[in-house]
This record gives sequence, structure tokens and C-alpha cells, in this order.
Amino acid sequence: MESINKIIKLSNECLNCKVPFCSKEGCPIETKIPEFISKIKKINLKNLIIYYKKII
Repeated sequence: MESINKIIKLSNECLNCKVPFCSKEGCPIETKIPEFISKIKKINLKNLIIYYKKII
């Protein structure tokens, strides 16, 4: 549970970033990272992580 809380905290920090270099330079597949995080946050993050751990 602690790791899930950490992920949520980091994602909030990312969304509040004033200089989002990751969207232009940091993502090798040119993902719009803040937009991606916003979409993920609209679903149940805990269930998403549990599901993801089952499939890997």
C-alpha cells in the first residue's frame, strides 16, 4: 500500500510540474506524460496496479 501512495504522490507532483521537459525530451515514444497520468488518475489506480502485477 505504501508504494501505491508513493505513486499517487509522485503523479500529483508530476501534474503540478512547472517545466514539463518529459513531454518534449524525456519520453522516447513521445507520450504526453502529464496527459497520460491524468487519464490514469480518472480510473481506480489501486485496482490498475493490482491488475498490472497479475499480468506481468
